[in-house]
Amino acid sequence: MFDDGDGVGAAAREALERTREHLVALYAQQHRLLCDIAELERLGVAAETGNRSTGRLVMEIGRVSRAEATRLCAEAADLTARTSLAGEPLPARYPSTARVYREGRVGAAQVAIIRRTLRRLERVPELAVDQLVWAEEFLATEATTHGPWGLQQLANDLLARLDPDGTAPDDDEDRWDELLITSRRDGTMTIRAAFRDAVDAAMLRAGFELGAAPAGPDDQRSLAQRQAAAFKEFVAGALGPHGVLADEPGADPQPEPEPESESEEGSREGAEGEPALIPEPRRPAPAARTTRRAPAASA
Repeated sequence: MFDDGDGVGAAAREALERTREHLVALYAQQHRLLCDIAELERLGVAAETGNRSTGRLVMEIGRVSRAEATRLCAEAADLTARTSLAGEPLPARYPSTARVYREGRVGAAQVAIIRRTLRRLERVPELAVDQLVWAEEFLATEATTHGPWGLQQLANDLLARLDPDGTAPDDDEDRWDELLITSRRDGTMTIRAAFRDAVDAAMLRAGFELGAAPAGPDDQRSLAQRQAAAFKEFVAGALGPHGVLADEPGADPQPEPEPESESEEGSREGAEGEPALIPEPRRPAPAARTTRRAPAASA
């Protein structure tokens, strides 16, 4: 894995190689856990032990949260071999992803990105089966050479190509998006947020990358401190006289506007007599970074 001329000493080389081997073993073990969970479901162990579901059983024996147990059971359903109603063996729902996960070549983060992207693509009525198969193979292959950040960019590009109109939102995306503000007695607050939609996440990430850039070489603030400052600037800008939360976006602040006549009001409201609406924020179009061609849609 490492060349003799890369400047890494023998001891460091051995430590790096051990770490790599342990990560591969960890990823492969995570897939074996999914196989075990699938076997629990197949055998109906939850009912035998008095649990309402396999997810509840996993929560009990693994002492994990409900969200973690739900994720593990869903991944087990997608990434392990199945059995038809007639008892015939079937491959995993996402066979390419299952293979690279079983081989220890990808981790849980990449698997989550692939499954989320494919769920959205499966809701595009115009996509043929061979296009979905190609998309799964493409993402699984790219996941072996890209980390979560790079793979997410490729997934965004794939969604933009195969679902350019955004007609296939994830059924769970609105339910799982959340932002919780907790106020403290001293007037301060804490914020926790999660955005599950890939396009929304890319938009927010791009905004924070620009807003939280260091102010210069002497900026000693941490990334977390710069992001907090950027968030305050975003809110202050939205509340400002030209912000989207202002009473009259884009209008210059006036001390006390004079009462207007009906004709003046009508001219300001527009041709239809209705006030102008605040336009929806535009999402940045992901750059086309995928290099492989998707199969043409079936006629």
